[in-house]
Amino acid sequence: MKTFNEFKNENITEAVDTFDKKLDQAAGLLDKQYGRKEYKGYKFDYDKMAGTWSWMGRKDGADVQIFATPFWEDEDGIPLSLIIDGEEDDADIRAISWKKSDAEKKDSKSIVKEYLKKMNQTLETEWEI
Repeated sequence: MKTFNEFKNENITEAVDTFDKKLDQAAGLLDKQYGRKEYKGYKFDYDKMAGTWSWMGRKDGADVQIFATPFWEDEDGIPLSLIIDGEEDDADIRAISWKKSDAEKKDSKSIVKEYLKKMNQTLETEWEI
């Protein structure tokens, strides 16, 4: 017979696995839709092993990569790192507000819609590249 703590830990693991699967499915949907096509001049890339979501493109002759992985390191929000011509040391780091507890209630398609809405606002208004 399992102890209460074993059940409690099992439920936590199951919840995390379920949300991680939703994020993985969301990344797959984004990759299918935007991995081969441009979105505001960028193409989406998903590194499944690292769990990172990024957008790559060219701006004013420079290679631009924006790492924008929701809930990275299990934190709220979408941390953003802007890397120009591979200069990671000079990365501009920001974050888009998004509560993980709100996202956990959504399905994969809803996560994608909310993510794109937030990224769209960021690329248009907050980040001068």
